[in-house]
Amino acid sequence: MNDTTRRSGRLGLGIVGAGRVGPVLGAALAGAGHAIVGISAVSAESRERAHAMLPQAPILEVPTLVERSELVILAVPDRELPGLVSGLAATGTWQPGQLVLHTAPSYGVEVLRPAAEAGAIPSRCTRPWSSPAPASTSPGWRRAGSPSPRPPRCSRSRRPSWSRWVASRS
Repeated sequence: MNDTTRRSGRLGLGIVGAGRVGPVLGAALAGAGHAIVGISAVSAESRERAHAMLPQAPILEVPTLVERSELVILAVPDRELPGLVSGLAATGTWQPGQLVLHTAPSYGVEVLRPAAEAGAIPSRCTRPWSSPAPASTSPGWRRAGSPSPRPPRCSRSRRPSWSRWVASRS
């Protein structure tokens, strides 16, 4: 075990999706000292990207990756996210206390409900400027004269409301 995996507060990170988002987030979190458990990559192009950006990370099947990770980043296309989350819930793959984060701008944390029902802690991280709202109503859109867009904004699920939701189901 190396120094970074022994440091307190560091997580074992699994990345589902080796497109343009997953490996970048993985590399950033690895740079902060988190241990990369693995990454899932299906196509030859995504495998190449995964090896280029995260050379130490093994390429794993999604269920294996999720079972081994403390934090799971779901960086898959929007249309695939609901089926992936519910499929992993149906197979009993999610674990209580496991953190799960998605990057799909079309969804809030509600899409992660099947994982939350299994005890996972849902969150999302999307670029604020990817909102479909018009520039005049979305505070995250790039404004004329601004040097660069804002960095990604992550929002943790509102724990009290999830707690109330879970409690209401008990």
